[in-house]
Amino acid sequence: MIRSSARVLGAALLFLLMLGHAAYGATIKETVIYPFSAFPGCNSPVAPLIADASGNLYGTASNGGTYQHGCVFELSPNADGTWNEATLYIFSGPDGQFPSAPLTFDRSGNLYGTAKSGGTYNSGVAFELSPSANGQWAETVLYNFGNGEDGAAPESELVFDSLRNPYGTTGAGGARRGGTVFRLTPGSNGWAETILYDFPASVGGPDGDIPAGGVVLGPQGRIYGATGFGGAQGAGAVYELTPSATGYTEQLIFSFLSNNGLEPNSSLVMDSKGRLYGTTLAGGIGWGNVFRLTRGTNGTWTEQILHNFGGNNGANGFYPVGPICLDRLGDVFVATMSGGGPYPDYGTVHVLRPTTNGTWNDFILHVFEYPVGGTDGTSPYAGVTLVHGQLFGTTSRGGINDDGTVFSISAN
Repeated sequence: MIRSSARVLGAALLFLLMLGHAAYGATIKETVIYPFSAFPGCNSPVAPLIADASGNLYGTASNGGTYQHGCVFELSPNADGTWNEATLYIFSGPDGQFPSAPLTFDRSGNLYGTAKSGGTYNSGVAFELSPSANGQWAETVLYNFGNGEDGAAPESELVFDSLRNPYGTTGAGGARRGGTVFRLTPGSNGWAETILYDFPASVGGPDGDIPAGGVVLGPQGRIYGATGFGGAQGAGAVYELTPSATGYTEQLIFSFLSNNGLEPNSSLVMDSKGRLYGTTLAGGIGWGNVFRLTRGTNGTWTEQILHNFGGNNGANGFYPVGPICLDRLGDVFVATMSGGGPYPDYGTVHVLRPTTNGTWNDFILHVFEYPVGGTDGTSPYAGVTLVHGQLFGTTSRGGINDDGTVFSISAN
């Protein structure tokens, strides 16, 4: 079965139409569909989920499992609304540990991902998981990071070009020690890594420093991504890599200032018009924002802030985390890792809807409660995923075991 990540889906039309009338009586319901548990269970997920065409969910748990180094899991829906969990793979250390990035399917249904530690040099791995006839999944380590100046600590998803070569980023290492953008290519002697760009370890700029999330493969072979630091003011930047006969040329297309965002913290999302969406962890008029960058006819990029978080003393959420989830109607779904009332510290889920005058309306879909003895999650450190009319996400804490949850949000 060929699977897709379903980050951008149009199947949620009914959900969105109902959601648009949330203020007029539609009920938005959050349900914990799976609570994680402590050792030897998998726990503490911090990455977005992906889905296959049948609506099964796949993700990584950054801790737990037999060796307490993290797992890959699958959740499958039942007709009665319950979900079954299957642990597809448990990391042991030499094969990677502490995965904290979303997975990616290839065209054949194999799963690809990264783990930020473990491997031959204890600096992380890129891996492939392949299903077998007996229902088990086998791992192949595609690349061990940390051998010299090749980058270290990968925490991004892998994305594929038309030749099925995966691209990603490392948060450290490289020739200039500020992280890298890399490509992996299969060969007769295994997979080879090519460093497409090395970032300098210079928080004050003027170049970017420490990639935030993975990359977006754009038109004409261009590659886009964000760095959490660096840029003109040291507050982070968005970069573009342009291919040439001798490699790639980097250009910062936008640098953040405190008043328009600070520390972009996740992968970007590109819409059908080539516009880039992302989140900043802080800055703006409050505590973080959702932004959109649009390329002008002269090649320069302009930022529009879609929403600033932190208003009403944090009751509408703060510290937004991505990637954002974008539907075909132009709505943007985003989670915040903190804020919300009357429980101010546990996070929120929002939808941002464009208006005819160019502004955006913010609707809070859920405030994570996590009262003592409750079942709700807390601290959704990853964005949400839209699958067949429902939103799905993870929380790193909370649930009946306080080891994190998988949740769904739907309109009734």
